[in-house]
Amino acid sequence: LIYEEGEKGDCMYLLLEGNAQRYSIQSTTDKKVRTGFYSPGDIFGHIAVLDNHCFRSANTSAVTDIKFVEISGESLDRLQKLYPYIWGKVYKNLARILGDQLVVWQGVYSERGGK
Repeated sequence: LIYEEGEKGDCMYLLLEGNAQRYSIQSTTDKKVRTGFYSPGDIFGHIAVLDNHCFRSANTSAVTDIKFVEISGESLDRLQKLYPYIWGKVYKNLARILGDQLVVWQGVYSERGGK
């Protein structure tokens, strides 16, 4: 388990090797429901860094052997001070990732009839 639903988040992850999954446990059946799948190059857990250390909304665990980089909110703050141009590029990419995720979730929401 990389992180657990409900725990306070203070970092995000860049997956270098292997695969990971994001999932929740259905309260009525205790079944694991996968809500995301990550491959090398994917970033996950980023909402916790962007939303001032919020609580994790789901579980994330490895599906295979993995290698990842943990990026703390503190290290992003240092990046902003030392290398503002690079920091701007990082945040621009995070905005793109969030936009892509929003498009996917809007499609899922529409397929379910807005439920």
